[in-house]
Amino acid sequence: ADPVNPGSMTFNNTADTYTFTGTGIQGSGAMNLNPGAKVVLANGNNGFTGGVNIATGATLTLGTGAGNTGQLAGGSSVVNDGTLVYDRAAYSFNSQVISGTGTLVNNSGFTDMTGQNTYAGGSTVNGGTLRIRNANGAGTGGVTVNNGGGFEVGYFSNQSFSKSVTLNDGSSLTVANPTDSFILPENSGQITWTDPVTLGGTGGEIRTTAGDGIVPGVTIAGGVVGSGDLTLNAEGDTLLVVNSALSHSGNTSVVGGGRVALEAGATFNAAQVTIGTSTTLDASNFNSGTLALSGQNINGFDAGQITGNVPSETERRVAGVGRGVRGLRDGDRAQLRVGEGAD
Repeated sequence: ADPVNPGSMTFNNTADTYTFTGTGIQGSGAMNLNPGAKVVLANGNNGFTGGVNIATGATLTLGTGAGNTGQLAGGSSVVNDGTLVYDRAAYSFNSQVISGTGTLVNNSGFTDMTGQNTYAGGSTVNGGTLRIRNANGAGTGGVTVNNGGGFEVGYFSNQSFSKSVTLNDGSSLTVANPTDSFILPENSGQITWTDPVTLGGTGGEIRTTAGDGIVPGVTIAGGVVGSGDLTLNAEGDTLLVVNSALSHSGNTSVVGGGRVALEAGATFNAAQVTIGTSTTLDASNFNSGTLALSGQNINGFDAGQITGNVPSETERRVAGVGRGVRGLRDGDRAQLRVGEGAD
């Protein structure tokens, strides 16, 4: 069937959901969802240029979760005072500019946002990944990530970023090196996260694939709070820096094969710390270079390591090394390899 070209579209019915299939909607008309209306775009890519207006209590859903249909026209405007839901099964590139008081929800797929957005109702990721390519990509509200979903920051670097994020039940926050651009690793990342990251349920992961191991991919400057376990993932040869309080109530894992550095201002109070294979927990710039623990357990896999002094007078338990071992001191630095069975 040929595309339809309405002059405008207005939806008032609050009892039924309007679902569009087929080849898409074209023309210069606007789509207006009045309070309580529910519309699903499950059609081909839509090219109508009049914009979208979502009233309070109304919901516009793009896709059905089973395919990759329901795209809006690139560069069009969306005034969202209700709920805008992305439910596309695969990757989607979204250049719309979204304003209003409403909420954005990502239920599935990889949703890549490029617009300078100002919507104020926050974002919820229930599945898939929501990526933003600029500091305003997720509007002005916080981001809540559930069910193992992901929130990814990429394509902007070297700045402080204020965005409260809640990670629930295995969800992740990633500062990424954009692999489909010409940005060099040494020019990527360097994001200083100034708002708290809150853990809930079983906890979540803060991860970086950006930077070159010398410049940090991300610096956690706003702390980590809440309940659940925290995974700090410096992937490959990257550097993840902590200079604030990790005060969550769960355990902490340091993984990825890169380096996680504790610096001035950091507190590291997890009862159980696990260091992954080929990963370094660097305390060289923390507490005068001393990793002073109090009644904590450190478990390590082969080739996991700690750099910095580990004093024998500190009450600690390091698996595979034994209590009371000073480590391999070399001046003010020491390298304590975990999992090698030292006495």
